[in-house]
Amino acid sequence: MFLHMADIVTGTEAARCALEDAAVRLAAGVPGYPINGLFSGLQHSGIDARWQLNEKIAFEMALGASVTGDRAAVVAKHVGVNVMADP
Repeated sequence: MFLHMADIVTGTEAARCALEDAAVRLAAGVPGYPINGLFSGLQHSGIDARWQLNEKIAFEMALGASVTGDRAAVVAKHVGVNVMADP
């Protein structure tokens, strides 16, 4: 989806467009605001968006997908980055 400079988009829409443009096939994350809105948009865009129990599992899932050659993204809040430090 291409946007024109005159288009006004939210941060959630911009993140979704960036993931689509980067050809991400898998997005993993943990439920919570504002991630819920992004994931509902991703699930309708054809990206395999999957909820996980915690950020560590989401990161490991995306890491496994990237090792096999797929593009993957982890969507987390800033406090979740500390949880992802283990793997």
